[in-house]
Amino acid sequence: VGGFGCAFGLGWLVALVMCAMLPFMGVGAAVMGKAVQEIQLESQSWYSKAACVVEECLYAMRTVVAFGGERRELQKFQFALVQTRRGGIRNGFKIGLGLGYTTMIIFAGNALAFWFGMTLRYNDQVNPATGRPWEPGNILAIFFCVFTGSFMIGNLDPSLKALAAARFAAGRFFQVKENRPQVQCGDVDGRKDLESIENFELREVHFSYPARPDVKILNGLSLEISRGQKVAVVGES
Repeated sequence: VGGFGCAFGLGWLVALVMCAMLPFMGVGAAVMGKAVQEIQLESQSWYSKAACVVEECLYAMRTVVAFGGERRELQKFQFALVQTRRGGIRNGFKIGLGLGYTTMIIFAGNALAFWFGMTLRYNDQVNPATGRPWEPGNILAIFFCVFTGSFMIGNLDPSLKALAAARFAAGRFFQVKENRPQVQCGDVDGRKDLESIENFELREVHFSYPARPDVKILNGLSLEISRGQKVAVVGES
């Protein structure tokens, strides 16, 4: 704001011409900001999926091997990494496009400002702000003031998005904190008692995992357990 104030104070005519390029710079900044936000969201999403696959495999290694799911888990991990790479390439193209567009607008604005300022100088036009002919020093000062102010305004976009994200997260937090669930746990258990189970029995139970149908885990298991009896079933794993 201070840069724009100084620019309009030194010469509002040239400053106004340079400010005509600000909407075009805003479009480029918006494209770049959106691309950066998408990169963060997509990268975190796909990397977290890949990390979840690795974590599940490490914690349930025996189960994965028992079901023969090594190749399937590797394919899931590779798919997550491929999606991350594709998202990075796609968003990198957006960033490059936005950066190229912004740079083009900056150079176009510089050319317009210098052309307009030198035209006023060569024609001996009077600066309305000073009442004297335009001077090259004033033109350069206006140029750098507007350029610096535009650059700082462009840096506000990520901060505003972070502030909006923080407000959204805080709103969800307070919503959960102040929410009163409709289902309340009573002090007295009003559930009906289950009927008494004296014993239960297993007869000729056969079981094998789908990945290894030829390996019998339970081969004709028959078992009877009475009430109050403690039974432990022990296997290889």
